[in-house]
Amino acid sequence: MILKNKYGQRVFLPEQFRQQVSSMLQTGNFLNINSFIGSNNTGSLPPAKPSTEGADMFGKIKSKYPAMEALGDVTFKSDTSFTKEKTGAGSIETFMPYEGRDNITYDTGYSYQHPKAGTLGVVYNPNENTQQDIELDLLHGMSDVDPQYKTHRDNFKQAFMGSKYSSDLEAAWNDHESKYGTGDGKEQFINNEIDGHIRNLMFEGTDADFEKSNYWTGAREEYLSNPDISRSFSQLKHHLSYPKGYSLPEVNISP
Repeated sequence: MILKNKYGQRVFLPEQFRQQVSSMLQTGNFLNINSFIGSNNTGSLPPAKPSTEGADMFGKIKSKYPAMEALGDVTFKSDTSFTKEKTGAGSIETFMPYEGRDNITYDTGYSYQHPKAGTLGVVYNPNENTQQDIELDLLHGMSDVDPQYKTHRDNFKQAFMGSKYSSDLEAAWNDHESKYGTGDGKEQFINNEIDGHIRNLMFEGTDADFEKSNYWTGAREEYLSNPDISRSFSQLKHHLSYPKGYSLPEVNISP
């Protein structure tokens, strides 16, 4: 017996369901067949594909943060099968356009293909991520295309690493290394952690929103109490509100 779902894909039908479906076919009960297949998880899911809403969403993101125009061609891919359980991390990932970065393999062993090699790609689970989650994850790509943003980010990193919080990053690296090995190396790990702190400071919402997106509600009160971290973060965030080419004074970080 060969069945196809509404996407034109062949559906695998386990032996225990075939007699029931055969009976439905004989009586012409096609509506119940579709319902039966869906409720028993026997049908194939539609292939994950680039989101048709990507262009509209990126337009809204650039309206909020004009500096992100520098990212150029961005490929958005909505995929409900991309979950935290599979990655062991999050349900959103930014893929860099570098040659040789056609896929990402996570510490869990799960691997995912770049949605469109040669472009900056964002894969996200729409059930678990909002536009804000996506726009903040895009910050991963900004340092490569916007020298001014990189300067502000480097100033933030310098301020953070020069504070008492640097020991937290060292502890996080040691824990990661003991569990998963060196991976992409310590420098890349620290950079990812710094990006995470920037996203946490930029995130807005209720306590429930923070919890859902795995951000710490106390980050601003704690980290921005440090004058150097506060100044460098303010400059970085202010820069994102202006289009490429707009110049802001650089921050002097205390030695």
